[in-house]
Amino acid sequence: MSYEKYQDNYPDVIISEDKETFIHCPNSISGDFDLPSEIIHIDDFAFKGCDQLESIELPYNLLSIGEEAFADCRKLEEIVIPKGTVSIGNAAFMNCHRLHSLQVPTSVKSIGNDAFLDCCGLTEIEFTSDDISIGENVFGSCTDLLEIFIPKGSTIEFEKKLPGYKELFIETTYSDPLAIYDYNEPDESYCSDNGEYFLHCSRDARRNNIPDGVKEIGREAFSDCKYLKSVSIPKSVEVIHEKAFAKCIALTKIVIPEGVSIIKYGAFGGCSNLISISLPESLTIVEGNAFTYCNSLKEIIIPSGTREKFEELLPKHLHDKLKETK
Repeated sequence: MSYEKYQDNYPDVIISEDKETFIHCPNSISGDFDLPSEIIHIDDFAFKGCDQLESIELPYNLLSIGEEAFADCRKLEEIVIPKGTVSIGNAAFMNCHRLHSLQVPTSVKSIGNDAFLDCCGLTEIEFTSDDISIGENVFGSCTDLLEIFIPKGSTIEFEKKLPGYKELFIETTYSDPLAIYDYNEPDESYCSDNGEYFLHCSRDARRNNIPDGVKEIGREAFSDCKYLKSVSIPKSVEVIHEKAFAKCIALTKIVIPEGVSIIKYGAFGGCSNLISISLPESLTIVEGNAFTYCNSLKEIIIPSGTREKFEELLPKHLHDKLKETK
């Protein structure tokens, strides 16, 4: 959103005269929030205490996030750090209790002390580079933290940066050729070394067969794969993470196999040409906005006798699309 539009929509926000620094957001802001495209710095305390803020889209050219910038945003569920961001300040996301995953891009060179302190809902973190300075107690009191993905061969280095977390480290490799293409292009897909976590598919993929043995499809693994027309999910998959297939605009049909139990926030959001999706009886959790902006969706195929269950799992506006198999 441009600065000019902000002046009309958000008259109470404070932005520097050069339009490059976001200084203050009133605590009354709620729901989703976008920043002006000109912003390259988020000032100290800019969003502190915005406890009704649920999601925010950061501008692609953002360079820094200040101290306590998002502290006490207790309903903030997701944050995507842009690929040009260099620094995250002290206590920047402290007490963001609903934040559940984090990907740290290669561009980030420093994370301050207590940056994610008491983010008690945080379960997974992905570092794409070991060329980074990490402060003290960065993930203190993150009691639900289960996995920290780090680059292949970097365990010793991260033991120094994150002492006490070695048992959570999962090394990833960028060399596993997983995607199948309709033309010859370099493959940029990869998964964790143990083969259980699919992390990334090349954005140019036309189709993809996820390997047997994969248990989780990672956050944004297929996000913005705008040419993806088909994907095969093996029965070993149990969890489809946040925005895993978001904005796959060429995808028209997908079958979620028996065994998948959790579909997380926004997993298929923005799949605007998705017409049909099949859901398994094993499904127990479908988080918010899993199928938001799937405007072409005509049918949700479910096992016979499970309509009542899926009416509880899915939002009311999708109930008329449920079709039980015979």
